[in-house]
Amino acid sequence: TLAAAAPGPSAGMLGVMRRAAAALLSSLLLAGCGAAPEQIQSSGIDELVIPLDRPRADDFVDEIDNPFLPLTPGNAWVYTSSAPPTGAGVELLATVTVSDETAVIEGINTTLVRESVGSRNGDRVGRVFAKVERWFAQDRRGNVWLFGETITPYDGGFVIARSWRAGVNGARAGLAMAAVPRVGDGYLRSAAPGVVEERVRVLGLEGTAAVPFGDYTDLVELELDSQSEPADSRVVRYARGVGPVQTAYADGRSLGLVSFTTS
Repeated sequence: TLAAAAPGPSAGMLGVMRRAAAALLSSLLLAGCGAAPEQIQSSGIDELVIPLDRPRADDFVDEIDNPFLPLTPGNAWVYTSSAPPTGAGVELLATVTVSDETAVIEGINTTLVRESVGSRNGDRVGRVFAKVERWFAQDRRGNVWLFGETITPYDGGFVIARSWRAGVNGARAGLAMAAVPRVGDGYLRSAAPGVVEERVRVLGLEGTAAVPFGDYTDLVELELDSQSEPADSRVVRYARGVGPVQTAYADGRSLGLVSFTTS
């Protein structure tokens, strides 16, 4: 858990860190907005409808073992920014952990994934900027769905708090990772009217990335585009058996995996 264990940076530096952390958080959440892309015909399920409408418990399994999004309880990822904000040597630190906690949402047993975004100065862990809880489930074909999300901002609230659950106030589950990603597919990751709409497009299946945790090839590349924030467009790269390893922005910023541990 990130804790306030180090002296805080100056007010100017904190502003830089907050803006960078906001970008980091949005990338980890795969956030986007604007008009919905076309629905897809998935190679995993015939006539797959996205977002998911009226899910049936018989169509889902307890384990989430999609090779590009392995959400086994105990799995944990740590990410840092490619370069610290100007001065002070402070870098952003994000942790993602799969909990053993579950929740029933729209009759589906979902797995809780916790995220924490903060800062680090050398070996000292500093401020916490936001914490996130998300609920996922996998269908029998291997598609992973996002069933809900809660964002809690800390330390000045650089992000807006939000919360939604599939089946509540018109919200529906969206596709987090297809069983068989296909280049050109576009789909909604979440659809919560008046709260959030996220969109994703499969950009490629042969991506490469060099991050602190290693060099990767044959990556699934998901392009995320926000009409409200064009400068924040980015590509998230996923490695088989690991999950997200890198987020790359158009302006050259990147976020890389520094550790991945399994249960």
